[in-house]
Amino acid sequence: VGDAESTIRQQHGGGWIAADVSSDVAGFCPRHAEVVATPELDREFRFALSHGNLGLALHATGDVDGAIVAARQAIRLRPDLVEGLGCLGMSLIDKRDFEGAARAYAELVRVAPNDAAMHYNLGIARAGARDVDGAIAAHRAAIRLAPNMANAHYSLGRMLRERGDQALAEPIEVEVEDDAGGDQSFEL
Repeated sequence: VGDAESTIRQQHGGGWIAADVSSDVAGFCPRHAEVVATPELDREFRFALSHGNLGLALHATGDVDGAIVAARQAIRLRPDLVEGLGCLGMSLIDKRDFEGAARAYAELVRVAPNDAAMHYNLGIARAGARDVDGAIAAHRAAIRLAPNMANAHYSLGRMLRERGDQALAEPIEVEVEDDAGGDQSFEL
């Protein structure tokens, strides 16, 4: 891996997890996590992206605290970095800091408003923080963007029932495409 200035390294287990900001190679293995970077990307963005990807790699290895540190560094460098915000959100959910995760996902939804999965994750974080109305709004946004997102329909129903809106939470039939490309229909 490159010189100390261009490399973020975290000792982990028997090896190192590294993100090289000067690399144009993508990939992850237990010893290295390298970020996709092209010459046209500015150095600050590549450095932030390296921290974000390092956070994702650390999270994947179970080092949630390390992932949070790396994600926060990525966000300090680039507050709109999707990889940093997403890593922070999922890591804070793992730590059961649902309010912190909701703040991270709310910012992520502001940056990437058309990402249904991030609206769904915001709903999960808000539900964990006991913000039922906020969770309902986030799950509805996810469904608006991805009408066949079964998890969002299920979570919306759970939140509506929790709020006491039983009639709105009645089962609905959803069609989703299975892995083989065929449609499946089921009741939620």
